Amino acid sequence: MRIAFSLVAVGLLLFVACGGGEDASSRAIQAVLSSGAMGHDSYRGHHEGDNECVIFGGGPAPGIRVPGTCRWEGKEEGDEWIVSLTHIWRCEDFGAIIEGKHTCPGETGSHTWRYRVKAEGQVSFLDDSGDFPPQSVE
Repeated sequence: MRIAFSLVAVGLLLFVACGGGEDASSRAIQAVLSSGAMGHDSYRGHHEGDNECVIFGGGPAPGIRVPGTCRWEGKEEGDEWIVSLTHIWRCEDFGAIIEGKHTCPGETGSHTWRYRVKAEGQVSFLDDSGDFPPQSVE
């Protein structure tokens, strides 16, 4: 009986220490989502991997909306994580919204934003790269 209790206690301790079953990559992504770094909460419910989404862009209020995919990835770097959010859209959809501008060279466009998540949970913006994103429309 004592051994069974000890095993249950150790299992519970590991479950809590490891984030209740969530993996570290998911916790790093959730840290970015809850940090306010995104500027809005339209990513609520997103998870690692591909998520169907509406990409909120710039332009006159309320701004443009482009259907797309939001891809979240987390990569461990020492005791920190690099979290990437990549917006992927069909160039035809984006181009139809902002007539007269060449928005991307192929069938799909993409733009990636990267964030550093420290072990303590602090989130900072690193960089961005890719095609002209909907957010840059004036």
